[in-house]
Formats: sequence, C-alpha cells, structure tokens
Amino acid sequence: RLVEDGNTEPLSEFFLSLSDDDEDFITGTIISDNTVERVIEHSKTGTEYFVIDSEKHRFLSLLSMVVPSNDAFVGNSEPRQYQLFDDDENLFIDRTILWDGSNVW
Repeated sequence: RLVEDGNTEPLSEFFLSLSDDDEDFITGTIISDNTVERVIEHSKTGTEYFVIDSEKHRFLSLLSMVVPSNDAFVGNSEPRQYQLFDDDENLFIDRTILWDGSNVW
C-alpha cells in the first residue's frame, strides 16, 4: 500500500507484530505541512512530533518513496543503524542522516 497511496499502516502493523509490547515501536506517517497530502512535493517540508522513551525507543528507522517514481525508495535496511541514545540514555542531539543515490532501491 505504500507504493499505491502512501499508506504506511501495513508496514506499521508488521513492525508492531514483531514485539509482544506495542510500546516497543512508535510508528507514524509524516505528511506535507499544511495539508493532508501524504506526498511531500519538491521544495516542500513535512513535520511530525513523536514522544520517545529512552529505554524502549533507542533506534530510528525510516522509509520513503521517491516521487514521481513509485518504484524507488530510500530508507535504512538495518533496524539498528541509527541509534537515538547513547549507553547513558543521552539523546544524540547533533544527529545528521544523509542519504544519497546508494540508499535508493
């Protein structure tokens, strides 16, 4: 469904099925600012806020379709690639995630 209409629910449900505790994963869809559109067009932005728990939500995974194609995606294939907190539960404030052409599938 992500390819067809930007619906992230099936993927979110899959992640939630991987754990006995629904609180282990925070899922959400970042939509274009000031609209209900799921597609964030060129030069537009999207913003979303999430409440995270440093004991449960230590890592970040992202996935996005590259438009106008519905055959290209960017994301991380390793679920523990982006750590949000260090071992002392301090948030990595200066965290930059840079994707280039090698991250497009």
